[in-house]
Amino acid sequence: MTETGYPLSPTLFNLALQKVIQSIKMVPSGIKIGKEQMNILAYVDDIVLSRKNEIEIRKLFVEMENIARKLGIQINQEKTKYVKKLQLRLKNTIRDETLTYASETWILTKRDRKQMNIFERKVYRRILGPAYDNEKENWRILTNKEIHAIVRKPTITEKIRLNRLPVFYIFPSYTTIYIKITQLRVKI
Repeated sequence: MTETGYPLSPTLFNLALQKVIQSIKMVPSGIKIGKEQMNILAYVDDIVLSRKNEIEIRKLFVEMENIARKLGIQINQEKTKYVKKLQLRLKNTIRDETLTYASETWILTKRDRKQMNIFERKVYRRILGPAYDNEKENWRILTNKEIHAIVRKPTITEKIRLNRLPVFYIFPSYTTIYIKITQLRVKI
């Protein structure tokens, strides 16, 4: 390729990048929009890859990186980001608004709390995807501690507990009145 600053550099870069984009478009799968499968969106030098989960995105990224390398394009790893924050915000909005609706009055059993926490962790694992274990050189699911370290929010059951209405016990003061009946008249 040519160096940055030469008049043909932007054109040659765009042609090479277009070849990478066309190659990735040929890979099946992605997000279905209408009748078309979309797995890549590009604007200038920004590229968005979309797949069902992080493993598929990483595989597609590796494939894109190999194609780009053959054409002399280097992908800056430091600027490459996986969009999880948006998914986490959406999940937290759904959780905070929908799942905890009217939770101020709920009475949760130990089993209920356990089931809700399991459900929440499943959703987070789905959003966050697996973690790569460098020592074993394979993928694994995130531990509960890792999930809470990434999310840094109270669990669903903690949120429900914090939303509970305060209960005030009011014990009315009873005043006992003794009435002495000395005479009872009944008219018939």
